[in-house]
This record gives sequence, C-alpha cells and structure tokens, in this order.
Amino acid sequence: MSIQRNEQGFYEWPDYTPPSLGIESDRLEECLAHCREHSYRGVFGSPPLGFCETDLNFLKQIPAVESL
Repeated sequence: MSIQRNEQGFYEWPDYTPPSLGIESDRLEECLAHCREHSYRGVFGSPPLGFCETDLNFLKQIPAVESL
C-alpha cells in the first residue's frame, strides 16, 4: 500500500514500519495533535505532500515518534 489520505484527511503510510503520519506545514498543529492522539511512532514529510519546514523543532512536541 502506498501513501494515501485517511478518512480524516491526513496522509498515512500504513504499511511502513512503524505506520507513519505525513506532516503538512500548513496543518502542522493539527498533524501533531493527530499524531499524539493516534499514537503514531513514525512521521514523514515531503515538499510535494505539503512539507516545507526549515527546522525540525516541532518534533519536540511528539516525543513518542521513533522514526522519520
């Protein structure tokens, strides 16, 4: 399975280990809250999928994440 939007509109990569959530810069706080709420242990970002952060300081808000 490839990266796709889930029912809530977030990018997921469900068959990656661990299952991961896509981080979108224009929805950063919403993505971080969703990540914490659903206990994702992995996150990813890509410019074509809306990621354009210049630093990774936001990762401090999701300390359970083990994989980038």
